Amino acid sequence: MTGKIVSVANSKGGVGKSTKAANLAIDAANKGLNVLLVDSEKSGTMLDYGNRDIENLTVINGYEKAFPKMLDVYRNSYDLIMVDTAGVNADLQGDDDNFQETLNHKILTKTDLLIIPVEPSPVAIRKTYRFIQTAENYLEAARGNMQAIIVVNKYSAQTKLSRELVRDLPTLTDIPVSKNRIRKAECVMQAEIDLLSVNEYAPNEKVALDIRLFEKEVFELLGFEEVKL
Repeated sequence: MTGKIVSVANSKGGVGKSTKAANLAIDAANKGLNVLLVDSEKSGTMLDYGNRDIENLTVINGYEKAFPKMLDVYRNSYDLIMVDTAGVNADLQGDDDNFQETLNHKILTKTDLLIIPVEPSPVAIRKTYRFIQTAENYLEAARGNMQAIIVVNKYSAQTKLSRELVRDLPTLTDIPVSKNRIRKAECVMQAEIDLLSVNEYAPNEKVALDIRLFEKEVFELLGFEEVKL
């Protein structure tokens, strides 16, 4: 089976891109998939996960001019290529002088599934709405060869902003919004500090179940229904 490329992207930093990428990659590797985790950000920290000896998981630096061309090669070597992108936009024309934006553009043109995390904060919501417009352009250009899904991160049912975000998102885009929201929880950060997935660090926490349900949804979109989480 040809490997699938999943990119986690949003023009707003700090919304949980790296957390989503790391958790998906580690949990997939722990379930037997051969996974490549890529940090494509100049100052990213995903490479730290390479210090762990996780069976079936390889971690590499993707902040290189040649990296997008290598994605087709990696498809033949891995079941899942998980790319953590930088918090910048990526114009569809790909002619920006900024290397990071150009790199994001080239990665997105080869992506099978785009995950767009958003958190309930005013700045994150505004930037995400703008990025969604960019994502819609990529989906249109891909002519059915690319999927996308939006996931609400750091959700709290007690806050008005969280409730309004969940209510309004589906009315603003045709991109599907996951019903599996990831709640705000301190153990997510603690797991990241220890370079663990949440399901390794605190598998019985409610947020771990949130993540497993979202991962199940992602794997079904990719055709990995046989992966049991």
